[in-house]
Order: sequence, then C-alpha cells, then structure tokens
Amino acid sequence: MKNRYEFHYEVLENFQGSKDNFWRCEKYLAIDFERNGFSVEELISDGKIKVGIKRSETVYYMALDVFQGSDDVFWSSEIYDIEDIESNGFTVDSLMEEGKIKLWQKEDDK
Repeated sequence: MKNRYEFHYEVLENFQGSKDNFWRCEKYLAIDFERNGFSVEELISDGKIKVGIKRSETVYYMALDVFQGSDDVFWSSEIYDIEDIESNGFTVDSLMEEGKIKLWQKEDDK
C-alpha cells in the first residue's frame, strides 16, 4: 500500500483500543488506529480491518523540523501534501518514521 493515510478502513469485527472502541462496518482512518496503539498492517493481517475507499479529500502533513528536499526546503510547522513530499524525493512513510512530519488534520476533522 503506497500511503496508508489516504484510505478509509472498514472494521470487520468489534474491538477495543487503548482509547476508543472500533465498531464492525464503521469506517476509520489509519491515524485513529495508531492513536490506539495499533498498526494498520497488523490489523489487516489479523483480519480485523480491510482497506476501504480512497479518501476524497487531500491529506496534509505538518513538518516537525526544517529539512531540505531535492527541490524545496520544508519548514517546521508548515503544511504540505503528498505531491510536495514525493516530488522532493521522499516518501510519507519514511519521513513519518524519522519524525520529520506528522499527519495534519483541520480542527473540525478531529
């Protein structure tokens, strides 16, 4: 899967997270599972969720540090989309693992 944050996931069986309950047939974002201590990949392999539809809205990421891409400088606290990130030679997953970006959600999305 190219970018787990661009999809909704459908829950196949009810289960409890560290903060939230996840209900069968409901759709959630990857960040919802991660906030509850789960990995999307593990939940899929355990048969608890499946990949649903691609999100229709654009997904944004906030830079947590200043760093240089192949063409652009990424500034701390600025918001970027996947095209900005990939056009500079990065992948979203690698930057998230390195702690350089995080998923950004508008206040009304929380």
